[in-house]
Amino acid sequence: MQDIKTQDGGSDDAKRLRQLIKAGRVIPYLVDNADREHPSVRWCVYGAPDSGELFVSATSGSTVVVRAVKSELVYPPMADRIFGIDVRDLRTAGDVSAAIWRDCRAELLPRS
Repeated sequence: MQDIKTQDGGSDDAKRLRQLIKAGRVIPYLVDNADREHPSVRWCVYGAPDSGELFVSATSGSTVVVRAVKSELVYPPMADRIFGIDVRDLRTAGDVSAAIWRDCRAELLPRS
C-alpha cells in the first residue's frame, strides 16, 4: 500500500488510521464504497471517537490517500450517535473527499 504524501500530511493520517483500525478504535461509517464515475476508486469514511476526527480515504490499486479532519459536532459525542454518521459530519466528509479528488485525481485514476 502506497500512501501519497500530501501537503496536509496524508501519509501521517494513513498511518494513524491504520493504527486506529487495528486497535478497533474507529466507527466504520462507509467502507469500500465504489466511486460512481470511477469504480476502481474506493472510498471509506471512519469516525474516531477518542479524537473526534473523521478519516476519509480513497484507494485505487496500491495507492491510498487518507485525510483526517476534526468533526464540528461536540454533542452528542461521536460514540453516542446511535443512528450512525450525522448529516453535518457526512457533509464534512463529502468536502474532504472532494478535496482529495481535486488534489490527487491523477494518482487515483488508472493509467492507460
